[in-house]
Amino acid sequence: MATTNNINNTVPSLTVNGNLVVTAGTISTSASSISAALGLTASNGNITATSGDVVVSNGNVILSASNATVGQIISGSTIVASTPGTYNLFLGGAGNTTFTHASNNVCIGSGACAALVGTSVGNASYNCAAGQSCLSLLTDGSYNCAVGSGAAVTTTGNYNCMFGNGSGSPYPSTGSYNCFFGASSTSYAAGDSSNIYIGYYVHPGAAESNTLRIGNATGTAPGQINIAYIGGIYGKAYGGATPVLINSSSLLGTTTSNRDSKDNIAPIGDDSSVIYKMQPVTFAFIQDPDPKPKQYGLIAQDIEPICPEMVNYDLDGKPAALYYNFLVPMLISEFQKLAKRIAVLEAKLGGSNGNE
Repeated sequence: MATTNNINNTVPSLTVNGNLVVTAGTISTSASSISAALGLTASNGNITATSGDVVVSNGNVILSASNATVGQIISGSTIVASTPGTYNLFLGGAGNTTFTHASNNVCIGSGACAALVGTSVGNASYNCAAGQSCLSLLTDGSYNCAVGSGAAVTTTGNYNCMFGNGSGSPYPSTGSYNCFFGASSTSYAAGDSSNIYIGYYVHPGAAESNTLRIGNATGTAPGQINIAYIGGIYGKAYGGATPVLINSSSLLGTTTSNRDSKDNIAPIGDDSSVIYKMQPVTFAFIQDPDPKPKQYGLIAQDIEPICPEMVNYDLDGKPAALYYNFLVPMLISEFQKLAKRIAVLEAKLGGSNGNE
């Protein structure tokens, strides 16, 4: 059955044994069902079920190429599914059907990829977004992957991975090569790039790039870490290794003895004599299980008055730890002084013995 006119049906059902094709009209019915044994086609219009189902039991739903007005599956005023452009798939109210060159994008969720433009061929391509307003401000960036409501608000950044609600929001909008794993984890400035953040609300206090952060602070509040375990380290000895140091901001690093990295180089002189004022003690760490092993060392509060340069302070400005590596050059300096004194004494004693 084919027609260029409207089909209006008021009987209990509308059944066609072959194909039902309307090329330039509409099919409407107040009946309980519309069925066509071989096919139901609207080549230039809509198939609408206002109070029932559209069922395909052994066939396909074939849509024209999507654009702003056709080739869409619509529920109410929401575009449930559309495939505009080249290999794009937008589901659940996602996407933008008026872009220029965007391609190969998969966007799921209301408002996801809503600003896609693609100002030139290759831009705004190969992005994946799942979550309400996910990648919502992306215009020209490519190869971004974001999962979570409001995740990643990058506009022109590339190769970013954001996982977790609000991850990558509100920055980096133009940065690239970032990986954020955790709700609300984000960088500080628009162009921050090549950062890896892991944990809830991990964020820096200033613009940075090429940085790894795990956990937003030390403590027991949400997203903070109070104890850290890393396997594969204890008992592993490697030649040529350098000790790793950490400051009160949880920044890791090593020391260097390269002259090119140092300034104001001068002999220690009498500075090393402060070691004679230090009071070595034995102690046990409170958190160690019983029986607590005996430890040997110094107390930061005792060292602070005589050698504050050796003290590592916490974020509250209180003595927290000591730079024990400072003791090595101090001890060498004092040993050298003692060796000279011993040599002088031996020379005097040898001279007096020779005169006897």
